[in-house]
Amino acid sequence: MRMKSSRMSGLIKSILLANCVVALSCYAATSFAAEDDSYSQDVVKMSETMTTVDCAQCHYEIFMSIKNGRGAHRLECQECHETYHSFRQGASYKESLPVCINCHDTPHGESEEMIACKTCHSVPHTPLASLSVVSLEPYCATCHAEPGEKMQSSNADHGKLKCGLCHSEGHGYVPTCQECHGVPHASSVTEDFDGCLDCHGNPHDLSLTAD
Repeated sequence: MRMKSSRMSGLIKSILLANCVVALSCYAATSFAAEDDSYSQDVVKMSETMTTVDCAQCHYEIFMSIKNGRGAHRLECQECHETYHSFRQGASYKESLPVCINCHDTPHGESEEMIACKTCHSVPHTPLASLSVVSLEPYCATCHAEPGEKMQSSNADHGKLKCGLCHSEGHGYVPTCQECHGVPHASSVTEDFDGCLDCHGNPHDLSLTAD
């Protein structure tokens, strides 16, 4: 009888121990899942009207480029993106984005190449900073007609060059003659002149002045 009781006691202990192991395993699994399961976390509901700071949580790179670029597009996101995260059925992604001419009209004229803004302003969030000499070069004469005509009609070496070779640092950059030519004349020759253009006229055609 005692032997049977001892066996029963050992069996009960084994069952209880197994239950404890199972319970601890379940607890550990539940605890681990709670940390990894996003839906187990407490969250605060975002405002119905998103702010620029809210947008930055996902669109961090764009936010930082505007912040550090300090251009005229340093605006609240919703000033341009009046509609966001909600697209009309059948409309493409591009059709849902703001259109430049809504704010800027047509500042460079209405020709086909001049209304394709992103051809030159490749990044609309930082339009001036994104101007590149390479992308601008085919269109320089469209805006700068007089220099373009002088370059085409010139027989001097400058007429054979591309705009970006001299205006190499970006749009609006005006180089000095010395950047390419150094000091080609002795000081005794140049001391009576204010600069190179006193003799060489316009840098785009290098026509020597009559004087």
